[in-house]
Amino acid sequence: MIRKTRRDNQMRKFLRLFTISAMFSLVAVVMARQKTQQFSLTTSGHHLLNNGQPFFWLGDTAWLLVKRGHEDVEYYMANRSSKGFTVIQMMAIRVNHNNPEESAKQPVQNYAGESPFTALDPVTLNQAYWRHVDFIIETARKHGLVIALAAMWGQDAGSLFPDPLKNNYLYGKLLSERYKNSDNLIWLVTGEYEKINKNWRADNQVISDKQRQLLRAVARGLEAGHGGRHLMTIHPVGTSSDDFHNDTWLDFNMQQTWGHQAANVIRIGSDYRLTPVKPVLNGEPGYENRPEEPTSSAWKCRCEAYWSVFSGAFGFTYGADRVWQCGGEWRDALEYEAASDMQHLRRLMESRPIQRLVPDQSILRSDAGDTRKDASYCAVLRSIEPGCAMVYCAKGLPFAIDLSKISGATLNAWWYSPRDGLPYSTEFEQIQTPFATLHTKGTHTFTPPSTGQNQDWVLILDDAVAGFPTPGTRM
Repeated sequence: MIRKTRRDNQMRKFLRLFTISAMFSLVAVVMARQKTQQFSLTTSGHHLLNNGQPFFWLGDTAWLLVKRGHEDVEYYMANRSSKGFTVIQMMAIRVNHNNPEESAKQPVQNYAGESPFTALDPVTLNQAYWRHVDFIIETARKHGLVIALAAMWGQDAGSLFPDPLKNNYLYGKLLSERYKNSDNLIWLVTGEYEKINKNWRADNQVISDKQRQLLRAVARGLEAGHGGRHLMTIHPVGTSSDDFHNDTWLDFNMQQTWGHQAANVIRIGSDYRLTPVKPVLNGEPGYENRPEEPTSSAWKCRCEAYWSVFSGAFGFTYGADRVWQCGGEWRDALEYEAASDMQHLRRLMESRPIQRLVPDQSILRSDAGDTRKDASYCAVLRSIEPGCAMVYCAKGLPFAIDLSKISGATLNAWWYSPRDGLPYSTEFEQIQTPFATLHTKGTHTFTPPSTGQNQDWVLILDDAVAGFPTPGTRM
């Protein structure tokens, strides 16, 4: 009996030690995951955090950056960092489907003539090619930039590899294992995923269950390789919510509004209201100075950016013709007007409680205008506590606001210019203090400092006791 009791005590002691050890191991795993997962979602589900701090996605499109050598990559990253961008969208590989003389199974080489693969079945990575991608990601990190990396393009998911279901998974896994410790990486499973369907130009853009599984194979491979360290989405022709909103690997929805007739305020708002709640992003609008009718001007780029964000998007991706191709005269194109204008949107959003701002057209008491016919649309963001409201007015036309829907006894009023990021009075004079202080009663009509095309304005109304800084300066 004594020996049995002693054995029982020893067993209980062992179990206690084992349980404590297991608990410490679990805590260590959780802490390691928290340490390596740079990006996460806010509790509201509508915004991103970077190391626990609000993160505004201000993207630039450089899909074919692998075509540029080290000196060009350094120049590009320094330029985009200086203009306030936070994210660079690029392809990991590219297959030229427009050249009938080039096999769809021969990915395009990088700037040094190196191919991404030494074998396609099973997938074998060419280390020389991927060392250049390593350099791009590390150079971006050095300049404080995040890479949103598209593993492949949509049509490649069905045609690039022999036995695509197996090899899509293997490729995704090999790729994300390579970069699992990169803290400045977000995955785009593919670009324009609907193009896996040859009839992708059809209005419904329906893909089959088999095609959906081929795309999911890439996502599953990426997820297996990085083990939850990186956020993931998929770049669409329309919106990722059409096919993947309920997939657990899809952390946020991405949209493309380039070439679409539907206003982005409608499409962004639709994804914003979906359940389960996921952040939404306009990941490809019209490209500035693209030679087509109508040409996308700096003003049009700003309209798309502010309409997207003020309709619920957690950020915006800008694009410039010639920059996304990384081809001829691309350095000159880096200096297009809207590329500099985009930073003013980021600074405005970061000067207010970005996580508390929600789209709310109900406080507008006048016609909201039109996004397509005359680009006169007004879009509204509002926070509850502390009280704040922002109205983007695309053409500087007068509009009326129900002040009683904004919390606080009195409101400080500012006009903010998306063209230079400075606050102004109604008389179009630069100011450092609010141009008016108003009581939160009734309806008030506001007339922007200037009117017409290229005369877009943001009205900011702040609870006077909230202590918000001058618009465009960080909180």
